[in-house]
Amino acid sequence: MIFWDYFPHIDIQHMVDIQDKHLRQKQEHGDPNQYIFYAEHMPCITYHYASDLADHRVHPLEFAKLVKKANMPVMRFSRGGGTTYHGP
Repeated sequence: MIFWDYFPHIDIQHMVDIQDKHLRQKQEHGDPNQYIFYAEHMPCITYHYASDLADHRVHPLEFAKLVKKANMPVMRFSRGGGTTYHGP
């Protein structure tokens, strides 16, 4: 069975926590269901905890200036790959 839920105006960290909770339940209890989450959050930039900003195409100091100018949070997560912009 497929379940879905909509989260308008949610903090991205809170959304990641919800996803992690559902993943743990699936792993620990063998939950066969599928879940689809639709989420709206403020624009942000995410990157994998193991990635190194020095490996990106933009110099780390230039990247920091761009982020500061955009007034946008940068969040480090244990999922995903490189740097990702989430926004309109």
